[in-house]
Amino acid sequence: MPWLLSQLEPFFCTFLVGLLAGMVFQFYQYSMALSSIRRWILYILDFMVWVLILLLVFTLLLIINQGEIRVYIILALFTGIFIYFQTIAPKTRPVMRKAARVNVDFIAAIVYRVGTPWRWGERKALAWLEALKQSRQPEDEEQ
Repeated sequence: MPWLLSQLEPFFCTFLVGLLAGMVFQFYQYSMALSSIRRWILYILDFMVWVLILLLVFTLLLIINQGEIRVYIILALFTGIFIYFQTIAPKTRPVMRKAARVNVDFIAAIVYRVGTPWRWGERKALAWLEALKQSRQPEDEEQ
């Protein structure tokens, strides 16, 4: 009987990791749906979120059972993700959407603040180029 309990504990913990991975993925899906980003940035973010989920799962598996991967561990992980999307995700949808909206607005505000000096510099450079162009046009007309 102790052998069975020693196998059920990692199974249940990995099931909880699957629930957590499903929650992270749902939050990411809602965040991307609410944002308006370019396709190539989306590809980079997709890659980064999958790396984050893999690191999260791998780290938690190291803590749970020293990183041993067995069939029942993979089954528990996917069962957790499946159960999350079938039962918990519909109930958390409003909260997740609100959290994703806050996340998107926060990141947009940071990007706007960081980009302000660049936009100011771009306007100044374009004004300088326009002034340079205007100052050279009379010389072109004289020739």
